[in-house]
Amino acid sequence: MTRAFSLGLLVFGLLVYVLLSTETSDKNIAVVNAWSPVAPPTMSVHAGYFSLQNHSAGTLELVAVSSPAYQSVEIHESLLADGVASMRRLPSLAIKAHENVQFESGGLHLMLRGPLSAKQVGDNFPVLLEFTGGNKVEFVMQVSNTGGVDTDKSSPDMHHHHHGM
Repeated sequence: MTRAFSLGLLVFGLLVYVLLSTETSDKNIAVVNAWSPVAPPTMSVHAGYFSLQNHSAGTLELVAVSSPAYQSVEIHESLLADGVASMRRLPSLAIKAHENVQFESGGLHLMLRGPLSAKQVGDNFPVLLEFTGGNKVEFVMQVSNTGGVDTDKSSPDMHHHHHGM
C-alpha cells in the first residue's frame, strides 16, 4: 500500500470513529435510542425502533428510509382492530412541530428487509431518513437484546448527523 492510501484509510477510520462516538445534533431533527432486536440469521425481515423528535416549528414529512445493510427499508404501523392484529406499510409519515414519535414494538416501526449480512448483538449499521424538502438524517442503529443499547456497550445513545440540502 502507498503511504497516501494508508493515511487515507486512517483518516476514514478516525472519521467513522468520531461519527459513531460523538453526539451531533441537528436543531430540527433528532434520532434517539435507535436499535434493532437481534434475530435468527435465517430471518429475512428485521425490525427497527427509535425515537424521532421534530424540534422545528413546522411539520416534517418522512418520505423514505434506507440502509446499506438491507435490501429495502419500509415504515410500518401495527394496528389492533376488533381483536385482530395487522400491519400496514406507510408511504410517508408526518411529524408535527415539536412532536416526539416513537418507533416501537406494537406501533410504528421500520421493516428492515433482506439483511445483507448476519447481525449479532453489538453490531451496528447506518440508516438514512429522507424528508420532503431534501433534508436527510443519517444515524446508527445498534443490534441489541435489551430494547436499546446493551449494558456491555460504552455508548449510551445512538448517534446521528444531519445533511441539509
